[in-house]
Amino acid sequence: VNVTSTPIDSYQVVITPNTNYLLQGTENTWAATLYKNNVAQPDTFVFSLDSRSVPNVNYVYEVVSSQEFKVHNYEMFLTDYLEVTATSGVYARVIQINLLGAW
Repeated sequence: VNVTSTPIDSYQVVITPNTNYLLQGTENTWAATLYKNNVAQPDTFVFSLDSRSVPNVNYVYEVVSSQEFKVHNYEMFLTDYLEVTATSGVYARVIQINLLGAW
């Protein structure tokens, strides 16, 4: 009896840097990468923002490329956070970004 197994591919969406906050007066760029079996893939992403209850005067959100987005924090907002979803095909990752004060 021969038993053969078909390897199952492992996929993971990684967001870098692994930071979930942004200090007032600063901006950051996040990059999304799809990994297949721990090897980075050249896949592109669609980014969508859910600002939840954060007023849009507190931040600027911009898609930089098919693998990057950035946020500028103009004013802290402590009762909610921004939620960005990075989607590539059927794979997605959500990052929550807290807009903190300058201190």
